[in-house]
Amino acid sequence: MDESADSDSDGSLSDGSDINVNISDNEGFSSDTDSESDSQETQSSLCTLDSQLSDIGDDFWSSDLHDVEIAEFGEVHGPCHTLDPKDHVYRYFQLMLPSAIFRKIAEETNKYAAQTAESTGQPDPDWVPTDETEVRAYFGLWILMGINQLPDIHMYWSDNKYIVYVILLSE
Repeated sequence: MDESADSDSDGSLSDGSDINVNISDNEGFSSDTDSESDSQETQSSLCTLDSQLSDIGDDFWSSDLHDVEIAEFGEVHGPCHTLDPKDHVYRYFQLMLPSAIFRKIAEETNKYAAQTAESTGQPDPDWVPTDETEVRAYFGLWILMGINQLPDIHMYWSDNKYIVYVILLSE
């Protein structure tokens, strides 16, 4: 039997090394060098697991095949929207990232900036609270940068007409 991922009834895992990771509580892990009783508990739990596996018996697993009945899936599935195939691509984008997400990102960004300023005691004099429109523009910029990939991030802000992405200049 492989002892590399054994699990006992109290939720602890042992990978066969001297580290015992206990999942049942949030105390992290301990080393056998920390306590002699940890080693005894690990050995005891491995013995308990061995005895539980031997109680199952050899006839638990079988190579006999039999039909399995699977119930028909009756729930709504597939795309669930009322968009027309001729709708603008932005409407489809809004299905994945609705306005509420951009508002929440802006709200949390502003909260984080306020918390950081409070914890450091030095607010950034250049900080201006953001809003949904700015966050949406930021996401759009990253999407465009993913579509039109340039070798260096500074090239996206170049004045060179052969490098710059035209959409960024048009608005």
